[in-house]
Amino acid sequence: MDANCMIMTKGCIVITKPYKTAKAKYQLQKPPMPDLKGNIDICKELTTKKRKSAQLLSSLGFKCPSEAKSLCATNPQKLDISKYKKQLHMAAGKSNLKIDIQHDNGKSCVDIEFEIYK
Repeated sequence: MDANCMIMTKGCIVITKPYKTAKAKYQLQKPPMPDLKGNIDICKELTTKKRKSAQLLSSLGFKCPSEAKSLCATNPQKLDISKYKKQLHMAAGKSNLKIDIQHDNGKSCVDIEFEIYK
């Protein structure tokens, strides 16, 4: 995150098999806060162009249906989180995000541990 509260994404994701559906169950753990859990239909979310999450996913090349491919952010994508600036102190420290995704052709998962600090 830069001084203007912009998160910059970089890296690659490899999609090993084509899929038509992507329904996710997520859990964000950030002690001592209560866990944040929920479900999301990723393909449906991508059709909601006004949401920041859909804009970020689309800018990285996500789409439904998807073919097998590698998605790499060669030019870092920026996500403006300045409207949450007053709440960022609550996010400081270590967190864990686990996402289990059910596709029409199987399952995939993401497990990310990250730390936010000043």
